[in-house]
Amino acid sequence: MQKRPRAPAAPPLLGAALRAARSARGLTLEALAAATDLSAAFLSRLERGQASTSISNLIRLSAVLGAPLDRLIAPVAAAPAAGGYMLRRGRDVGELAANAYRYKPL
Repeated sequence: MQKRPRAPAAPPLLGAALRAARSARGLTLEALAAATDLSAAFLSRLERGQASTSISNLIRLSAVLGAPLDRLIAPVAAAPAAGGYMLRRGRDVGELAANAYRYKPL
């Protein structure tokens, strides 16, 4: 009898996002487990990237944690520093200033 292939574990970003959202809400693993009807052991493995989960479980976690689903599954890009410069489309350079974006030639 052949062994069934093991499901891939959750990406580390998902686990880190779950832990951050749980900590921000001040919830323990046990409290989150009770609210989502998932086991604390499973949630711990998920946070450590050692388990995979379904979209249905992610939706439940998102609702309880009050975090949008995309924040849990997508990496968070670091925002550029205010007053800094960023490179766009080759040689176009922009300057960030007070929620506005202005182009500034090199």
